Amino acid sequence: MDINFFTESEMEELKRDFIIETSEHLDNAQEGLVGLEGMENDRELLNSIFREIHTIKGSANFLGFKEIVDVAHTMEDILDKMRNFELDVHSEVVDCLLIGIDLLRELVGSIDGAKAVEKQKVNEYISHLREVVYKVTSFQPLINNEKNEIKTFEDDEGKIQSILYNADSDDNIENKIVVFEYQNQLYGIEIEFVREVVKMYDITQIPFTDKSVLGIMNLRGEIITIIDFGTKIGLSSDAKMRYPKAIILNFNGILLGIGVESVKEVITISGEKTTHQASLEKDQSKIGVIKKIIEHEDKFIEIINIKEFLKQKS
Repeated sequence: MDINFFTESEMEELKRDFIIETSEHLDNAQEGLVGLEGMENDRELLNSIFREIHTIKGSANFLGFKEIVDVAHTMEDILDKMRNFELDVHSEVVDCLLIGIDLLRELVGSIDGAKAVEKQKVNEYISHLREVVYKVTSFQPLINNEKNEIKTFEDDEGKIQSILYNADSDDNIENKIVVFEYQNQLYGIEIEFVREVVKMYDITQIPFTDKSVLGIMNLRGEIITIIDFGTKIGLSSDAKMRYPKAIILNFNGILLGIGVESVKEVITISGEKTTHQASLEKDQSKIGVIKKIIEHEDKFIEIINIKEFLKQKS
């Protein structure tokens, strides 16, 4: 509907209603964001916060309040990723969204005669929010920049691990290892086989499957089979255990997720690192699956042979 259809007095009434209703929506959104602490996986709460901001955006768009639309749209986009578990609920992002709530209050206040908010302030906030999200995201999908590739994920301490390598340099790729923990043992996967590291959620169990299969997960529209790493290589394990992280592998176009306890870091190894083959003889189940053991910063890491791992019968 064209807002020019309304009389001046009707427009003033619409604006007054918008100010009152938006203030309520902002209060609800703020309360929800504050309540996310300790309830990061509460999808209904995330949906509720999303709806508050979405309603603000829609009403502002109808009345032509462009700056409010721009801020709300950016916040809404982030909240949509959170509620669909494409983005972890990180404290830095929540803090930045709360700043957005305050900015929206300023913008709404300017409708009623308060000091106008400069366009530059709006643009700076939107840029800052996007930068924060990029910084703390649990995984940025593979970014191709000519021959260079960047892979990034958040480790258990909340630190961002990023690596850059040349896609044509086999030696460079093979020296990058994603390190994860399983039953107090460190394992490594060459980064060329790792597509991403994601938070585990909504695993659907499948009957009559191999005992190592935890189930399937819908990852942004792709159905990924998730397996228990320990069961797959013959270790004693509870295949019904819910693991917090999944490493999504891509081997010759085959996508597969492995449930792990934690992802530690991305390390660079060199030919000088000590290898320990004798240790494998003590655990026959790992022979073939583990191609070598390296020593890195006084810790032993078992490097997985992905091809043999995928062939392994559990």
